[in-house]
Amino acid sequence: AAQLTRFTGALHAVMGEQALIALDQEGGAVVRSTWVPAPPSAMALGAANDPELA
Repeated sequence: AAQLTRFTGALHAVMGEQALIALDQEGGAVVRSTWVPAPPSAMALGAANDPELA
């Protein structure tokens, strides 16, 4: 816990307090966020040829 606290503190120092920090643990059950719309795929973003979308 202490190591994670130091790490997130260092990230906030560099990126600002509003930085979104997320974790991903491999293995175990997958729970999808069905209430959040899925982002466009990398292929769709590339086909749009709009750097503002990337």
